Amino acid sequence: MDSQRGRQEQYAFAGYFTVAIDCRYHGERQGAPLEPTRALQPPIKPSQKPVNAYQEALVRAWRGNGEHPFLLDNVFDIICCLDYLAVRPEVDMERVGITGVSLGGMHAWLTAVVDQRIAVTAPMIGVQGFGWAIHHNAFQARVDSIPLVFEAAARDMSKPAVDAEVVTSVWSRLLPGMLGGYDAPFSLPELFPRPLIVVNGELDPRCPMPGVLEAFKTTQHAYMRQLYLAKQIEKGEQRERQRKAQAEEDAKQQQAQEQREKERQSQPPDPRHAPAKPQRLATSKMSPGTAALITAETIASLPPALPIGDCEAEAFQECRREEWRLEAERAAEHAAIVEAVNALTALYVEPKVGHAETAGMHKAVKEFLDIHLKGPMRRQTLSSSTRTHLVSFAT
Repeated sequence: MDSQRGRQEQYAFAGYFTVAIDCRYHGERQGAPLEPTRALQPPIKPSQKPVNAYQEALVRAWRGNGEHPFLLDNVFDIICCLDYLAVRPEVDMERVGITGVSLGGMHAWLTAVVDQRIAVTAPMIGVQGFGWAIHHNAFQARVDSIPLVFEAAARDMSKPAVDAEVVTSVWSRLLPGMLGGYDAPFSLPELFPRPLIVVNGELDPRCPMPGVLEAFKTTQHAYMRQLYLAKQIEKGEQRERQRKAQAEEDAKQQQAQEQREKERQSQPPDPRHAPAKPQRLATSKMSPGTAALITAETIASLPPALPIGDCEAEAFQECRREEWRLEAERAAEHAAIVEAVNALTALYVEPKVGHAETAGMHKAVKEFLDIHLKGPMRRQTLSSSTRTHLVSFAT
């Protein structure tokens, strides 16, 4: 937690209420597992900290002690932290953002997926495709970051070395569900419609870019589908409102017409307005020439008719104009949705950087949080230096 003190102070000076926690088996929480009495115990002194406490805890979890200290237990702790923040009067729970680096980035991503109270998510060098890494044999860097649990699993499985089967078994035990619905391509889309920025290094071996790109592409496409669906629902509701308004107007006009008819019928007839008696046309007294003259005059009084070819051309042009109008309407709608997706989601990739945080990464996260959390005085757009590192699949 002390390692984040300087970053917290920067956010506090910018008007944020900030909080950070020690993950389990990190910082002052190294040593014994979290128990009800643990909070009453004094902090562990540096000289008392066990060696590899975190990795040893992962080995115990692999062997079935019931803990999930790699990610899931810490996600639970962050949710408890949100419960605490919710009772603080100075905290606006409608504008809560979460960010973290590496392991903290994974915590940020997963916590936001399961807790709707988080309005903006900004994981740094933490998002990855666990399944993608196994299928493409790109898991070695992640294995090397916590080797003890994988070595123990390989021994327990009578394997000479850590392979894809060992990695699959470890993740299934330590992170139940991670190789299914909780993996990045499946869980990140669940953040819709909340804003998300994913930050990664181009050469990060623990979070390989192809796996990150796959997850982010899936997420952006999911956001687009949801926005299209919302637009169609909005159109349907608008049409229904128009239909009801038209039906009400028709009913009013019908009612007024019926009222006028009743009033007319209730009044005594006026002889001056009595309808004239129809007169029969004595066609028998007309000569054939007269009848022909009347017919010719009647036809001559009609407006001139367009030739058949001109009628077809006019109808065709009218259809084309309607097609152009609908096409322009669809293009404008699509452009608006793409703009909305690119405003809600961003992938910042730092060139030529491995698994490391940079000033540019922190700058991008801070700008993104400012845009979506700072209220009326918020920043409107990302800076040009940040936008040069963005990747988007929403086109």
